[in-house]
Amino acid sequence: MLDLAQDIIKRMTGTFDPGTFSDRYEDALAELIKAKAEGRKIAAPKKRKAAPKIELMDALRKSAAA
Repeated sequence: MLDLAQDIIKRMTGTFDPGTFSDRYEDALAELIKAKAEGRKIAAPKKRKAAPKIELMDALRKSAAA
């Protein structure tokens, strides 16, 4: 297991240039602030559907029975 972890670390190691990344949250927030300052109407985000609730014990019982 240790060998696998070391191999993954070796493959993922490299140089990091923060200039190549952008913060989408920060960009979206800045756009909202700009729109509000300009008096533009801001649309409310669409509501997401709630994920179905799963009873963990029922799922475990079904899994154990299979």
